[in-house]
Amino acid sequence: MKAYPMNKIILTTVFLTVAVFTVAYLYFSNISAGNRNNDKALSVIPNDASIIFEFKNDQSIYELFSDYTVFDAVIGKQKQDEIKALKSFLFSFGPFIQATQGKSIYLSFHPLADSVSFLWTMPLPENIDSREVSEILTKNKTIIFREGTGAGPVYSETYIPSVKKTFYFQAGQGVLSGSFSKPLLQNSMDTKGPKIDEEMANEIMKANQQNQNTPATIFINFRNSVPFLAKFLKGKPDGSFSLLNNFNAIATLNMNFKSDALMFNGITTTDTIKQNYINLFLHQKAVKNPIKRILPDNTSNFISYGISDYEAFHNDLKKLLKLRNELEQLTAFMISIREESGINTDRDIKKYWDQEFMTFQLSTQEKFGAIHLTNGRQLQFFMEPISTEYSEGIRHIEYPGIFYYYFGDAFKQFNKPFYAIIENHMILSNSPGSLRRYVDRYSQNLLVSDERFMDFDQYVADRSNISIFVHNKNSQSNYTSNLKSAYAKNLNSSTKGQKDFYGFSYQWTSESDHFFTNFYAGYSQVPVQNTILDTNN
Repeated sequence: MKAYPMNKIILTTVFLTVAVFTVAYLYFSNISAGNRNNDKALSVIPNDASIIFEFKNDQSIYELFSDYTVFDAVIGKQKQDEIKALKSFLFSFGPFIQATQGKSIYLSFHPLADSVSFLWTMPLPENIDSREVSEILTKNKTIIFREGTGAGPVYSETYIPSVKKTFYFQAGQGVLSGSFSKPLLQNSMDTKGPKIDEEMANEIMKANQQNQNTPATIFINFRNSVPFLAKFLKGKPDGSFSLLNNFNAIATLNMNFKSDALMFNGITTTDTIKQNYINLFLHQKAVKNPIKRILPDNTSNFISYGISDYEAFHNDLKKLLKLRNELEQLTAFMISIREESGINTDRDIKKYWDQEFMTFQLSTQEKFGAIHLTNGRQLQFFMEPISTEYSEGIRHIEYPGIFYYYFGDAFKQFNKPFYAIIENHMILSNSPGSLRRYVDRYSQNLLVSDERFMDFDQYVADRSNISIFVHNKNSQSNYTSNLKSAYAKNLNSSTKGQKDFYGFSYQWTSESDHFFTNFYAGYSQVPVQNTILDTNN
């Protein structure tokens, strides 16, 4: 056997090493350059964007969305037309398509006085500037093109006849951004104006490197959620919205395609150091959610909570109440109950709390709370000394703060409520009339018996820590009461679109230091029995 010369072995090894490092350098430098441009694109998005939708400039993605009626229903007819016009406007030019193929497109949502405006942002290759983009776009003779004038950064504006609106955009330094709202574009170009925070941008950048097979990703910045929601509401965000106060978290949710639904799932990363009510559930394991079986069929919405270890939950809650300087007063309330009634709430009542509690609202706008109990009959005995009878089966709590002390923010609205114990559930309400109507109707026409809800619920995880549900049709009066007129009008519209959604579900499930998160919106839900019949036919 002929020996292979040592110098050739060394030379070959050196060559292969250089080749590997060269390929690695080129690969990672391309990633780095792409990341730099993505970072620039994100750096122009104003900070009032609590929601950012991302997808790739890829023909297969456009084909996927072209017949996706669910997406069209979410954004509405006007936004549908705008998106189609922009696609035709921006991506019908060969040079532009080649330069931006595979690039991320960011669609950020910005609430205005009576509508939501989109800011379109995408990274461009470094060698393309605003003048070149303008030259490419002006080749389309059907579009009127002119340079924007006035003080501040230079932008371009283009009238698009198909939607009878002007699109304002700016290109340069590796970024193309545009909007049908001139003020929104100007805000994005204002280098001194506040932009999305660094943590949000970092989460988006990280997701770009990891999520290669999803058609789209949605990012939710809960830090901005309360001021974002305030733009849609008539009054201040309170009640259930208060759960989001100090919720320092970012959700990264990947789209799962289903022709008759909108489905996203992913991770919600939260600042575990930040004291917040939702963070209390990180220390709990997910539990099943059978408490929804008590809901009547005219339920508008509910939030159910699941805890695997109540004692640990209550200890964490007391720490949070102490930080809020509320624990001392609440403890004084419990002491006064013991001294005046002989009932020690920690000894006599606390042991009957089970793993689930919830708040729910009906189509009539009546609000309730519910707690699953380990033994309703025994709890009734201990509740009587601290309450008075209002009517048959309904009693009134005589001492404040009990339910806030034991369950926290979810039940803060029930300070001295009326209650009824039905089997192993305690039902709370601030209105005795509402509670009477619920009691008289209990077990009749339940939501879980509705075929459309059954079809919807099969796509919702049966275990979670926090589960939110909105019944679209049953929420029409609540939309009118709580939302500004323009937004309520859109949701209550009789035209095909948002009204064809049966319901919406959002779930948080504890996973150590973060939440696994599911969003599901069922579109034009068909009853289970009808679906089976249609299949057989």
